[in-house]
Amino acid sequence: MLRYAVAALLLSASFSSATTVEQTDWSGGPDVPGPVGRFDTFFSTGMNVDWLALGQVSLGVGTSAHLIDGTFTGAISLFPADIDGDGDMDLAGAALDANEIAWFENRDGNGFDWTRNSVATFTGASAVSAGDLDGDGDADLLGAGKTLYGGHDIVWWENTDGSGMTWTEHEISTEFAGAHAAYPADIDGDGDLDAVGAAIYRDELAWWENADTIGTVWNKHVITDSFDGAWTLSPGDLDGDGDQDVAGGAYYADDVAWFENTDGAGVTWTRHDADTGFDGAYSVQTFDIDGDGDMDILGAGALGDDVTWWENRSGTLIGHVIDGNCDGAVSAHASDLDADGDVDVLAASIQGDAIHLYLRDGTSWTHTFLAMSFDGAVAVSSADLDADGDLDAIGAAMELGAVSWWDLNPSSGFLESSILDTRTDPIWGLLNWTAVTPEGTTVSFQMRASDDAAEMGDWSAILTAPGRLSDVLADGDSYLQYRALLSTSRPGLAPVLESVEMSWIPVAIGETGAPVPPGSFLCPVSPNPACAVTVIRFNLADNAAVRVSVFDIAGRIVWEEERTGLAPGFHQFSTAGLIPGVYMCRMVSEGYEAGELFTVID
Repeated sequence: MLRYAVAALLLSASFSSATTVEQTDWSGGPDVPGPVGRFDTFFSTGMNVDWLALGQVSLGVGTSAHLIDGTFTGAISLFPADIDGDGDMDLAGAALDANEIAWFENRDGNGFDWTRNSVATFTGASAVSAGDLDGDGDADLLGAGKTLYGGHDIVWWENTDGSGMTWTEHEISTEFAGAHAAYPADIDGDGDLDAVGAAIYRDELAWWENADTIGTVWNKHVITDSFDGAWTLSPGDLDGDGDQDVAGGAYYADDVAWFENTDGAGVTWTRHDADTGFDGAYSVQTFDIDGDGDMDILGAGALGDDVTWWENRSGTLIGHVIDGNCDGAVSAHASDLDADGDVDVLAASIQGDAIHLYLRDGTSWTHTFLAMSFDGAVAVSSADLDADGDLDAIGAAMELGAVSWWDLNPSSGFLESSILDTRTDPIWGLLNWTAVTPEGTTVSFQMRASDDAAEMGDWSAILTAPGRLSDVLADGDSYLQYRALLSTSRPGLAPVLESVEMSWIPVAIGETGAPVPPGSFLCPVSPNPACAVTVIRFNLADNAAVRVSVFDIAGRIVWEEERTGLAPGFHQFSTAGLIPGVYMCRMVSEGYEAGELFTVID
């Protein structure tokens, strides 16, 4: 990666009265709109940027969440699926406090316009998943209801019209007290989806055979009834024999184990312990974490603040701790979240009110926060919600009643500074910045200035290289704000902004409100580079004579104008007919002398 300073291509004269401001750190965070007297370490807002590292802003996740729903009271479970069959990813959800099963329609297909559709009132709604349980080609919903004495414990809802607008409820089990997890899987290998569940009050993992293949006749089979506090499960082929086994977590026993589907038909099961001391086993997922072709197990331990994965070595599970300080870890989910070919991990911390992201690089993990103050963070998952070809992170916050998603591989992002009060009516100078931009990435800027901080107006055209602020801002506006734009066309590569600098000449305020400069000076030549006509602006403090000369690179005068008796204030001369090249403009007036370099191009 090449590190370089993006610098202005054209030089300018410096003045003793010039003011320069710089921002090199944004780690203080957003939500400081201003006006401020200096930039400090804060900024106003941003999206898809990571500002936590000292001294840089990079294209990344940052803290920008896309809200799906903020009133899903007691949100506890999420499952992505194309519920309405329109080709984009929707989301199913369970809300414990609201006793509700619902699905969220991805209306625009890009994850920015969502509608919640209620499916059913479901007492103790603790889990939801999706699958085609009746074999008609659309996504149905499967739920677990955690009640003390049993009731509608394991239920599925038929997507009757295939669009998610009409649902028919079907009971699978009414005697599975404390049902807390339910997933569809073909346990008996007959080609249709069965249902597998965990019940904490029965210490039981069980599966229900979809006997008639259309979900109206269900036969129960017990996997184990001695799994103390059976809380969570995940089906998967852990022994590589082609049938579905089941991994489970027992909250009271602190156990993570997998149960081998010994006969392949779900009748005979053999238990294999992965960890008998995983404190408060709360979440398990079967996934090939190390990319060696077999299924491993990922787990979250709520009482041990633990996120761990167990490597599958021919059926023997070897534990590897990812994070031993994930406060109240209640959900963990594995997938390739940064599109680099290996497996990363999301986790929800219910005590820490946070969504964590662990990016894998070889055998090491890099941690970052996707969300903080996400009150009661309880569930995580992933899916391509914005149809851009990579996976997005999804999270639910129980106390907040929120369901949100994060774009983990954005192609663009921005950061808007606090509004800066220059405390003057400035004559604008230069904009400069320093950045690391790997091939295929860019950093650019927009600027705006106003005399009213509450009405900053439109952003300027995009500046792809440092240059003159006077090209995009009107002199005399006291409030200044910048917007940094970061983009990439190459997944896995991101630009990094390290510093931004702006300068101006401070000006006092006259009785008319018009800028009154502090003395005679020569302004930056504009435009620069110039094609045909170059404008040379200057200010005079008093009535004076002035001579402005233009020299070529050999030091020869190629243009000159001299006047006498000019009044105080701003004046300008225009040149024409200069051939392409580099020139020096020189101003002499009553003891004042200054110079400006400029370029003429075809």
